Amino acid sequence: MATGIVVIFVGDMLTTSILAYFFCTKRSGNQRTDRIIQRLLLYTVATGAITSLVEIASMVTYFAVPHNLTYLGFMLVQSHLYTNSLFTSLNMRRRNAKILNAPTMKTTTSHLVFRAPDIPERFGQVTAIVHDASPDDSGGFHPDEFP
Repeated sequence: MATGIVVIFVGDMLTTSILAYFFCTKRSGNQRTDRIIQRLLLYTVATGAITSLVEIASMVTYFAVPHNLTYLGFMLVQSHLYTNSLFTSLNMRRRNAKILNAPTMKTTTSHLVFRAPDIPERFGQVTAIVHDASPDDSGGFHPDEFP
């Protein structure tokens, strides 16, 4: 039983440290991708640390009181932690997809069109008249919309 507890602890530590290493080395320089990698790194370290702490508590109680079953309480909690970490990773997918699909820059378009007015030549100067026109389905403007 003692070897099983130690193997589980070593496996948790190896998994967490290998994932953390690869998340740290695989940054791309792209802001959105790096944000997701940072979130995954934080999630991996947090869940790995929590399960490792519970596993340490299980080992301590097993070795401190070998003829008692108190270590099983920690092992029961640890199995629930694994389940919760799985569900959390599944729930994170939607938020990470929003981060990946978010626009890189917010842009706004203006529907202002400048047009030279029909002014008689006697005034000698031409000024601009601003019309608020809306684009059609193709994104262009129709000249019939102007007065």
